[in-house]
Amino acid sequence: MKKILMSGKCNMGEIGKFTELIDSSGHELKVGDLVSLSVYNDADPDRFEDYYGVEFICDNILSNDGCDKRMFIMGIASEHLQYEDDIGESIVEQNHKKWRIKKVKGFEKLVNGEEWGSVRAVFEE
Repeated sequence: MKKILMSGKCNMGEIGKFTELIDSSGHELKVGDLVSLSVYNDADPDRFEDYYGVEFICDNILSNDGCDKRMFIMGIASEHLQYEDDIGESIVEQNHKKWRIKKVKGFEKLVNGEEWGSVRAVFEE
């Protein structure tokens, strides 16, 4: 069975495909994993603020722009940089914001037709 992510008529990646992305706790992320997004505040690192919802890990399979990184988190899809900060947590920096990423559901638990934002899981025979 073929399992893919779709946004409208656009293929957003093969579910379960390896990525080089990790969440803030160091868990590997694969295409189809669901993550929660919140802004990281340097002044108060223990606080989760500006919760932005749940998004899919996607693969920009149609990318022809020569970029090394095709994998992205829907909602913060621009180029991003991951780094380890002083508290041992990986934070993603993008568009002058720092993001805390938390895996909330693995791709293995998706059901056919499950939709988050503009992306849905599609299972084909």
